This record gives sequence, C-alpha cells and structure tokens, in this order.
Amino acid sequence: MSDLSELNNLLGDEALIHYASGREQDRLSKGAGLLELARSQELISRYLPPPPAVIFDVGGGAGVYSLLLYKNLLSSSRRTQSRG
Repeated sequence: MSDLSELNNLLGDEALIHYASGREQDRLSKGAGLLELARSQELISRYLPPPPAVIFDVGGGAGVYSLLLYKNLLSSSRRTQSRG
C-alpha cells in the first residue's frame, strides 16, 4: 500500500463520517468514557517497554492515547487515516 488513497479505502465510509463529526474528540472526557480511559491507560501501561522507546499509535483518532504514550515514553508517533 504505497498510496494514501489505498489506506483511506480500508476504513469504511461510516467510520470516516463518525470520526469527521468530532464526536469522538471528547468521548473519553465525560461519563462512562472516564472509566474506559482510566482502564485503557492501566492496561496500556502494563505492556509499555521501558523508556526511551518508540511506539506507533496507529489509528490514533483524537490522540488521547498518544498523549499517554508520549508522557510515559517521551516518543510517540500517531498515524491516522483521513480523506483529503
């Protein structure tokens, strides 16, 4: 897959529309999302390699977990798919 348009085709239109709507941006900052965020951070932290390390957050969405990875490892690269 050398072409970015091929990567965009991997994600269905429904998913692209959902992420483009911006609803995912704040989902983990309120309500049940806070519990999901805390639990996911706990699970991710269990398996992180010791710093310094490079982690690729593929499909990073709003970047919430990239921030966690960056703070813990001091090096993180987020890769997302978007049209345009």
